[in-house]
Amino acid sequence: MKTSLFLLLFLVGCSSPSFEVFQFHLRGERTLANRQAPMIRGEAQYRIDQNLSAKERKSKFGQYYVIKWKDKVLDKNTEPAEILFQYRQAATGRKIQEKSISLSSLDTNKVKISIIGDEYLKKGRVLSWKASLLQDGNLKASEQSFLWE
Repeated sequence: MKTSLFLLLFLVGCSSPSFEVFQFHLRGERTLANRQAPMIRGEAQYRIDQNLSAKERKSKFGQYYVIKWKDKVLDKNTEPAEILFQYRQAATGRKIQEKSISLSSLDTNKVKISIIGDEYLKKGRVLSWKASLLQDGNLKASEQSFLWE
């Protein structure tokens, strides 16, 4: 009994979440020059080619989100599925912005969403967000930032 309970707790503790959101904030040139955090500098250099003009580089500043989920979250026999990304920005107050991505093929388990360029420069940084995975109108999984209400 103790062995099976320990094994169950071990397996639950080792399992990774089935729906995750990773975020990266590219604030400006200082992010590119960050010498103390090589991983941050590497991520910034991945997003911005050094051969771009200053105007083109500025259009890449903003927030990037990668949403990943495991196969077991979606029913492969039921379509369609979509990612709904809701967020609030600094200059928009309580107004909720939305981005929706239709998943025409259920072969993918990752979606990239970005709030960059004029959308970021004029409306400000994202203060709170919620990502939802919907299939056939039903909520399959969701993740939200701490400040989302």
